[in-house]
Amino acid sequence: MPINSTITLEDIVKRTAMILTCTLLLAGCGPGAEKAPIENGMHTSYYYKGGPVRSEREYKDGKLHGLSTTYYKSGNTKTETPYVNGKIHGTVRRYSPGGFLAGEAVFKDGVLVSEKRMTKSS
Repeated sequence: MPINSTITLEDIVKRTAMILTCTLLLAGCGPGAEKAPIENGMHTSYYYKGGPVRSEREYKDGKLHGLSTTYYKSGNTKTETPYVNGKIHGTVRRYSPGGFLAGEAVFKDGVLVSEKRMTKSS
């Protein structure tokens, strides 16, 4: 991406999803993943090495289904992503390390419908 280009929330969401997927795949291959059965699926938690929860995901029939949440090491929520049958569906929220809402993106069946960046005054 050129130095003077604008980064959209869609770019951030796509890159975050790619990084999160790779990180979770790597984390799931070793210690640190805890799986606890829940109704109609599996709830999976991943942890920072020797620390707090890094992410929580819900699955149904082997697909992401429900709210997927990532956290900063501080424990504050980083992202909230709703899934339905493996596709992002609903409002994705991204938070700053201080806990302020930084942006929202609305998806329908995995397709970005709208996005909104927040400022401290919004």
